[in-house]
Amino acid sequence: MSVHFGSHGRRRAAVAVVAVAVAVALLLAYTIISTRKATDDVIANVSEVYLGELSKQLVFHFDTGVENKFSQLETVASGLEMAAPESREQTVDYLQAQAGNDDYAFLAVRTASGEFVSADGEVRPCDGDGGELPAYYDAQGRRVVLYDDKIVLVDDIEPLRCGDDTIVAAVCGFSSLGVGDRLNLTLFDGFSRSIMIDRDGMCVVSDRNSGLDSGESLFALIDERGSFVGGSSEEGRIRSVLASGGTVNVPIVFDGRSEYLYFYPLGHAEWYLCTVMPYSVIEGDIGDLSGTIAANAAIVGAAVLLFVLLVFLLYYRMARRNTRLLAEEKDRAERAQTWNTWGKILVGVIPAAVVGLPLNDFMEEHLSNAWVVAVALIV
Repeated sequence: MSVHFGSHGRRRAAVAVVAVAVAVALLLAYTIISTRKATDDVIANVSEVYLGELSKQLVFHFDTGVENKFSQLETVASGLEMAAPESREQTVDYLQAQAGNDDYAFLAVRTASGEFVSADGEVRPCDGDGGELPAYYDAQGRRVVLYDDKIVLVDDIEPLRCGDDTIVAAVCGFSSLGVGDRLNLTLFDGFSRSIMIDRDGMCVVSDRNSGLDSGESLFALIDERGSFVGGSSEEGRIRSVLASGGTVNVPIVFDGRSEYLYFYPLGHAEWYLCTVMPYSVIEGDIGDLSGTIAANAAIVGAAVLLFVLLVFLLYYRMARRNTRLLAEEKDRAERAQTWNTWGKILVGVIPAAVVGLPLNDFMEEHLSNAWVVAVALIV
């Protein structure tokens, strides 16, 4: 095999190796980038599905908690009908006895004249009960009101005559902060939080670890301590979704942490469950898989480059060996040609010497005159 590996050949081989290396590097970079993008899409989709299911459970838990409170309030109303108080003083005594059985923020009855009679004996007008307060109606048509940092439940009862007035509803209130604590709205060791907001983004129910009190704006908190990954326009998009009663999942950065913010409407679509979940909750395992894929791609790319380099080195050594052998063969051929030339010279000289030396004197005497030389020159 004859391979000449000159400077031009070496340059071509080096260019080929570099081209292969660049192609492998580009392919590896594309694999890593596309894998990372696909991983981010999967994380976003899985997070949305997960948060959706989690929100359904929390909303069910919240509705169940409210239903339990209504059951307690109905028990109070039933007992009130059985007690049949004949005066406000007897009504207050009954309410005081019942208030000690649960952690009410207040317990009261509403009269047909538009007054509240509470367990502490206070009587005051029903301010804002004409529908101006944030409120919704549950599946049974019972009214749930947000008032003065409290969740107020109103249970209409059959009119009950009491002295000069008539009782038409039993009313109780719970601290919205306390409700949040009892509903376990803080998840994942305190790193994920769930709160209730209204359609304007104002907090309705929170717990003690959420960093947001009832009546405060969620969007103002995000502006103060974080930002939307998609930019400031995300707030407008979220408000539009809240107004339409839909669900939305958006990535945010809050206190330096990457998180997902998921909005899920309660059945009445007036209040929303807002859950914040760290990106790492889902990203951990999926990110590890993505890292494994990227590492495997890097290993394959390195193996391809190593193989190409090995082939180049073997080709280079073989070419150098063949070039050396070709040079040695050429040198031998030149030496053989030199000896052959000198052999021909000797073959031509020896007969002339054999004939010329014995006849040298005769030729000097008879052939070295002017006439012979002139004729030889003419010939």
